[in-house]
Amino acid sequence: MKSTETTPQVITAEADAELMGKVVLPILIVLIFAGYQLLIGERETKLEMTLLAAGSIASMVAAAVYRSLGRKANVSWRYASAAFLGLIPYGFGICVIIALGVWPMVGLWHAGFAIWPILAGCFWTLVGWRIVVNFWVVTELVAAESRA
Repeated sequence: MKSTETTPQVITAEADAELMGKVVLPILIVLIFAGYQLLIGERETKLEMTLLAAGSIASMVAAAVYRSLGRKANVSWRYASAAFLGLIPYGFGICVIIALGVWPMVGLWHAGFAIWPILAGCFWTLVGWRIVVNFWVVTELVAAESRA
């Protein structure tokens, strides 16, 4: 009888870990890219890559803090301010879409057609979209847990 009581908690923990992995993996891809570009990149891209690395770290921390909100139903100013941390991964995902995905493809209008910037732009657009969509699933889960 005791094994059936602990099984839903284990499944929930596994599903929770899988969900957070889906959120953190695209952010980690951006962090690795930014770190690599910081090490070998040109001097003029250092600021952009530093901002991407800082945004990646802030998004991972914000996602972890925001996910822990669903486990505690508390009405206070700390809880409300921590709930606004959920905007960081959304904003970061949109920045990845714009800065790494769409903006390099806009430069093709002036530089001429090339396939690699188009493929890279599509890849980064998909990575940013995955960040936004997966974190949306986390926010819906937190909202459902706080209502229950």
